[in-house]
Amino acid sequence: MLSCEVVQSQTEVIWFKEGKKLSSSSKVCVEAKEGLHPEAGGTAGWYQFCVSDTVCPFLCPESSAVFIKGQPAHKEVQAVVGASTTLSCEVAQAQTEVTWYKNRKKLNSSSKVRVEAKGCTQRLVMQQVDKADAGEYSCEARGQKVSFHLDVTGQSLEVVT
Repeated sequence: MLSCEVVQSQTEVIWFKEGKKLSSSSKVCVEAKEGLHPEAGGTAGWYQFCVSDTVCPFLCPESSAVFIKGQPAHKEVQAVVGASTTLSCEVAQAQTEVTWYKNRKKLNSSSKVRVEAKGCTQRLVMQQVDKADAGEYSCEARGQKVSFHLDVTGQSLEVVT
């Protein structure tokens, strides 16, 4: 939240971001009582508030946290051959785009692997896992990551010819 205090409550305050006047939108809520509330990503930049002929500029940096604090940076996951399993993590902002990796190689959705995003929850859903699916997985965005070690137990079905 960005705010400024004025002595007289009826004083008009005008907010600007990088020279453009701000008004309430889906990303910003301008309130006379509480100030300016950036609601979504892309809010970093130079802001100004203007009162009469006084201009006060300041820099608002982008939040550096990609993932919600409190979740472990590394998770151990157990799966059984033939079952489906889900790896999930929580991002700080719902519109954050993440990339999933297995053993440092980018994963794409397929008939076996599905990437899902619902709100702040990011999921990698794997169908009918087998021993080859075991390994190191990560969910990454803006240079940060949450990693997973997937261990698959049970018998693989092998075709004998």
